[in-house]
Amino acid sequence: MKDLRYNISDWSQATQCLSNNCKDLHIHVSNLISEAVEGTLVSVHHPAYGTLFAAMVDGHGSIITDEDEQGVAIDWLTTAEVLVQLSKFGFEITYEPQKHLPQNQISYLAMLYNLGFQHITTMYVYGKEATYRYVTAFNGTDHPEWLTYPISVPKKVYDAAALDGTLFNVSKLAQTQDFKWDWLTYIASIQDILRENPQ
Repeated sequence: MKDLRYNISDWSQATQCLSNNCKDLHIHVSNLISEAVEGTLVSVHHPAYGTLFAAMVDGHGSIITDEDEQGVAIDWLTTAEVLVQLSKFGFEITYEPQKHLPQNQISYLAMLYNLGFQHITTMYVYGKEATYRYVTAFNGTDHPEWLTYPISVPKKVYDAAALDGTLFNVSKLAQTQDFKWDWLTYIASIQDILRENPQ
């Protein structure tokens, strides 16, 4: 049998990858979002043996120590190191982040992040007469129920979140600025996008 190989651009895609070593091994990816800890947890599970490997990607929060006693930064495993560990379990994966976005779109996302919005995604908002598709920035801490894609929200709930400042409809400005959002087929961390597309 030929080895299965995968190229992913986001950690959430790793859950679809199959192991060449054992059909019972599976990758789980969790986005942790709270004041105590925020980051992506990548793990390998076996139904009989439990969690065999786990690593946090770009984690931070109040329960995480960022520096040692001498003030030297404590590094996380790099993406390459996580991929090496996954390969030990038969997952042949390469990681290539999304193509770089235009500078004006990155600047806009940085502004959204500075306003406190953590995630951006496409939401389906349904009313009595129609369903609308909006690119939306939101706070995962205020709306943990929106951390599973795809998202469908009643118009009344969407409008209430916009009024209380925990959601922002990006689509209206995006149309005037000609931003491209066709790559946004998942719930994206704005911080991760900014990290992958430095200004």
